[in-house]
Amino acid sequence: MFKELKEKERQARQALIMDVTEKLFQEEGYDSVTIRHVAEKIDVSAGTIYTYFGSKEELIVCILIRNIKKLEKEIDKSLKLEDPVKVLTAMAKNYADYYIRFGRYVNIMDIITMVENGDSPVAVEVIEQLKDAVMAILDKIAKKINEDKSFKSLIKGIPIERAAAAMWAIVHGISYIALPLEKGTGKGWFNFDQILSDVIHLLLTKGKSGAR
Repeated sequence: MFKELKEKERQARQALIMDVTEKLFQEEGYDSVTIRHVAEKIDVSAGTIYTYFGSKEELIVCILIRNIKKLEKEIDKSLKLEDPVKVLTAMAKNYADYYIRFGRYVNIMDIITMVENGDSPVAVEVIEQLKDAVMAILDKIAKKINEDKSFKSLIKGIPIERAAAAMWAIVHGISYIALPLEKGTGKGWFNFDQILSDVIHLLLTKGKSGAR
């Protein structure tokens, strides 16, 4: 009972630290986030923060994981739609909300690549949690593609796992190219809705099917 209580207290403190850090992201930008600044906001020592997170980067990745899990819940709702075009449109908008809120500040693949190169100050188990969070979404997309026959014409014979990865790349890419990279910098390079419409048009254009 005592151990469970201590663990709940630890989780509550971790959540508070992440809440404050994420708010700093939104209000002051990525560069403003330091362990010392976060500690000052919570009125604790920097050392206290380090008892919960090994580095600033690890703290950021933990917030990223939390946001990816929020994104997963929204994508769950989108995957319940029947029309594949509506599914892709809804997923793109789900991702855009995530991207504006947090995703534009942190590149998932950059983090994973740093770990694989041995250059990351983030614990391996935390990176594994990040991979699991992303794979949970990809698995659900793949399951939808596999079970819904209406997706067959859209994926044009591409293996299901690759089709799921391609859909993820599409929703990420639209946000990356159409939304501003930083808060307060105005518009992105292109109009989000127009690019989304163009992508769907390209997907629905008939071409040779079959995996290469």
